[in-house]
Amino acid sequence: VQYTNLDAFRERSLGLCFFLWAMWAFRRDRWRLFLVFLVLLIMCRLEAALFAACFGVYAALKGRPRRYVVVPLVLGLGYFFIGSAFSSETQV
Repeated sequence: VQYTNLDAFRERSLGLCFFLWAMWAFRRDRWRLFLVFLVLLIMCRLEAALFAACFGVYAALKGRPRRYVVVPLVLGLGYFFIGSAFSSETQV
């Protein structure tokens, strides 16, 4: 039980919570709350930006207003490509 406290903090666990809250706000049509959780999701990990971009695809398939399609795609893909260009993990 005590070993859990010694392990490093993982931001992935927060990312899952932000993803689920963003999905909740998306389904309830609460735009500002959706945007807040989308940004928090993107800030968790670089790969999470792709999940954020998938919200735009999902919104397009569901026939949601344009802001639900464009904003997640631009934020998610923009953050992913800019972040991967400057990330030390992806450079060979």
